Amino acid sequence: MSSGADDEIPREYLVRLEAGAGDPVSAARDGMSVQEARAIDSSMREALGGSVAMFGGVPAWEILDVSPALGIARVRIADGVSEGDALADLGANPAVREIESNRRWYGIEPIRSRDPAAMQLADLPRDGAGGAGFRVAALVGSSEPPLEPSGDPLWPLFAWNYKMVWAWDAWRQTRGSGSVIVAVVDDGIRTDHPEMQGRLLPGYSFVGSDPIPLCAGGTVPADGHGLGPGPDPNTPRRYRMSTTNCVLGDADYGGHGLHVAGTIAGNADNGYGGSGVAPGVSIMPVRVLGSDGSGSVFDIADGIMYAAGYPVSDRRGDYVQAPRRADIINLSLGGRNPHVATQVAVALAEQRGLLL
Repeated sequence: MSSGADDEIPREYLVRLEAGAGDPVSAARDGMSVQEARAIDSSMREALGGSVAMFGGVPAWEILDVSPALGIARVRIADGVSEGDALADLGANPAVREIESNRRWYGIEPIRSRDPAAMQLADLPRDGAGGAGFRVAALVGSSEPPLEPSGDPLWPLFAWNYKMVWAWDAWRQTRGSGSVIVAVVDDGIRTDHPEMQGRLLPGYSFVGSDPIPLCAGGTVPADGHGLGPGPDPNTPRRYRMSTTNCVLGDADYGGHGLHVAGTIAGNADNGYGGSGVAPGVSIMPVRVLGSDGSGSVFDIADGIMYAAGYPVSDRRGDYVQAPRRADIINLSLGGRNPHVATQVAVALAEQRGLLL
């Protein structure tokens, strides 16, 4: 997916309210219940919606969704209404603190390493092609027995990056505990993948099923299956995008979130694929990017809040809250410009003790 000036989602804006309109951020600092979120939702809608100007008999804008913990509402300016006039109307509301465009951010794709150690490892013999029990202790300068996974056929190809982060030193202490939860805020997961078996906790998808154009004509749903937001964070397919942001077809590789989750916690010693850096930890998949690799800043910010244990809009008329917050949030995504929604989300998550 390309990124540029069209990263702004047409006619959508994120409106941050002043403290006092439900006082959402103060309430969020120490956590928030679903009941509190519903109450703040109502107060925010009342503070914003009581003074909507009419243009030609049409309301200038409508509230699409609310994030109580962030104190931010997602609004859309009505078709045929001047955006300048509508924004002036919104800005005149004393409850409004600031207004920013809702934008699209993108998953960060991996770059193939040209590190000499990586190339050297790629050329070394694997099991069945030069002897079983491939060992890499010499490459990390250690005379202690190495602790690398055994029986994972792709391990030698990817061992170079574990060497760079001194994974062996960490593995002498632990390979990770299942009580440690890492939220992967990305484009979803594959619950049927062998490397994820026993690693996954319940997650959520904030991705809608809005149509994306096919280059050959027609459309496909943004989430890949048309189910819309809900408790299924699976990535059914990944689209191959053109430079003009239409879908050429399905990609030959799996989802970006699956790649990230596998790097973090892919199963070790299971005779399949490779191994994660911490194959003992648990993964909470939070889907905020569609099958085209993009997602709105509003969804990403709410995905962070969900992972941090706050109640957030389920995009279906109520609120959803993770059974337990994550300890760590991985965000392998970004955009051209910083955004207040993600800045507030990160700050609140850090205040709750999460590592991002």
